[in-house]
Amino acid sequence: MPTVTISGVAFTVDVADTPEKRFQGLSGRPVLEEGTGMLFIFQEERKHTFWMKDMRFPLDMVWINASCAVADITTDVPSPPPDSDDSVLPTYSPSAPATYNLEINAGVAAASGLKTGDTVTFGGSLSGRFGC
Repeated sequence: MPTVTISGVAFTVDVADTPEKRFQGLSGRPVLEEGTGMLFIFQEERKHTFWMKDMRFPLDMVWINASCAVADITTDVPSPPPDSDDSVLPTYSPSAPATYNLEINAGVAAASGLKTGDTVTFGGSLSGRFGC
């Protein structure tokens, strides 16, 4: 099982490492189980842009830089009303460049004490594959 650990807090993750998987993300899922998340992996470090198309629950977005540290945290991103037109959906980006985005349930980042600068380690099937 792939894992992401941030300052001692571990999450079991689904990995979105292709354009198709990143596009789908967590859209359409009814829930995200406690202690889990989705890790988006990009080829380059930059201010990637996300939206909440077809999301059914709010999220925290933990942006991770190429040095394996938390670059930014976007908290309590709301899910849009059902059947929202794509053109009105807000977008979300980190304040600093990131190579990875860990999406977890809203409120978990604060409850877990995660903060900018925290060290990130990839484990399980991610060990040694992406530098963290």
